[in-house]
Amino acid sequence: MELAKDWASIDPNPKTKALTSALTEEQADAAFNKGRIAFGTAGLRSKMSAGPLNMNDVTVYQTAQGIARYLNELKSSAQTATTDLKVVVGYDHRCNDELDLSSEKFAKITKAVFDYVDIPCILLSPIVATPLVPFATTRLGCSVGIMVTASHNPKEDDGYKLYWSNGCQIIPPMMPTFLPTFSPTLNLGNYMIRTASTEYFPRRT
Repeated sequence: MELAKDWASIDPNPKTKALTSALTEEQADAAFNKGRIAFGTAGLRSKMSAGPLNMNDVTVYQTAQGIARYLNELKSSAQTATTDLKVVVGYDHRCNDELDLSSEKFAKITKAVFDYVDIPCILLSPIVATPLVPFATTRLGCSVGIMVTASHNPKEDDGYKLYWSNGCQIIPPMMPTFLPTFSPTLNLGNYMIRTASTEYFPRRT
């Protein structure tokens, strides 16, 4: 139950915050004692809902933070193809209006995180087809490309596909190196967003 309370306390989305806060102790234990959403086939995919196993503002924030941290670590160790980091992000039409969750919102949260840590991020807008992101990744010389989509999966789902600088989705052995950089805690760091509008602005606290 404490994990659910901690999660709700940092969730910037009033609708998913309320959903988490309304959980019974039994429901909270079931939702928060099974780990967190993790990378599968080169990305994330889950239902758009509250909690660590689903696609929502918090999990997307933390995922973007992990990617940003990983890129900066590679840059500092001279393991990137170029010394200048750059990211491109695209999104599809998926949304859950009831919970104020959508691919567009997740893409804008992602851009806000990269902007905050001074990694240039190009947001492809409006809706784009998935293949445009890996194409743009190589064409624009980006370190990483991210497409927010769940492809052919159920409409309740959303996902987060990650492409490397060569335009290919991440695969082992990169994933074991990559995954530990994701925050194991519920902390959002110093990142904040305005949820009252469709625009997201990082600010320092």
